[in-house]
Amino acid sequence: MVHRYDDGKTFEVEFVTGEGETVAVVTLSEADIRPMGRGEILHVRELVPA
Repeated sequence: MVHRYDDGKTFEVEFVTGEGETVAVVTLSEADIRPMGRGEILHVRELVPA
């Protein structure tokens, strides 16, 4: 998350590659995100645009 709006329910989230290159920055609502769980491992092999 790179920014939380003043309403506390809207967020700007940046998605990056393992090399640190930005893939996308999107605006998400509180319903779209959740805290990372203990022991979770982030994993995506390849992003395919819709």
